[in-house]
Amino acid sequence: MTKKAGEKMNEKDKPKKATDMEGVRLVAKGLLSTEIHDTEYAPLIISHPFANSGIVFLPGENGQEMLDITSSEENRMRWRKYLDKCIDQAASVFQICCMLNKPYRLAFLKYAQPRIEEKEFAQLLGLCWIQTEAPNQDANVSQKEFVEMFQEASAEDLMNLDERRKLAELPDEIEIYRGVTEKNKDNILAMSWTMKQETAEWFATRFKGKGKVYRAKIRKEDILAVFLGRNESEVIVDPKNLKKISLCEPAITTAVETAAEDQYKEIANQEGVMQYDF
Repeated sequence: MTKKAGEKMNEKDKPKKATDMEGVRLVAKGLLSTEIHDTEYAPLIISHPFANSGIVFLPGENGQEMLDITSSEENRMRWRKYLDKCIDQAASVFQICCMLNKPYRLAFLKYAQPRIEEKEFAQLLGLCWIQTEAPNQDANVSQKEFVEMFQEASAEDLMNLDERRKLAELPDEIEIYRGVTEKNKDNILAMSWTMKQETAEWFATRFKGKGKVYRAKIRKEDILAVFLGRNESEVIVDPKNLKKISLCEPAITTAVETAAEDQYKEIANQEGVMQYDF
């Protein structure tokens, strides 16, 4: 039945936009064209949306060839030309996301969101969020923008079945925890919290420092998402809805010593992120 003019359209009746892959590719190529930024560990560690190291491997006449893209413009052009072709051949937004340096995937989604179908966007938002080492410190996406992204994503597509069940089983109000290290001690009003105090303690002490753990109350209706991956029982919230924030008394910690791999992630995923404004 055709709806009358002016009659309010139900959500399920709204036409679903399809993903505009050409538009998504343009966003990806815009990020590809940005400058490479060195770190003190260059060329081993650099900052760029498509690379976290200046040493890359590209197909050559004799198989894979190692290339230092920080050493010459010729090498950079060859690398960009290869990735430009890969972007053109990508059949989905997910494939392009997999090409991107992890700290830049959420920024890519922010810029590409108007061109991505709603279900696909929600699924990618959840995936990229849990794959990013420090999403609350993203230099390219503000907290307000993140909150809006989560609010626009449907729970059915953002979370898996177990996560939706966990959210549904929660009481009307729960206590949640956040661990902060000495380095990010002022980042208390962030979006990532956990339902487990021991998990918050691990985050507070994982870099061998003396961090702190905070607790807060949040209403179930104000929770934006629950992610159970990585065994973190993560709760995503809009910080303005947090209540009764207080410092926790130290408990018996389950934190373990940080491995060298975690230290590498800290450098590559946080210090090396440059800000882009399109």
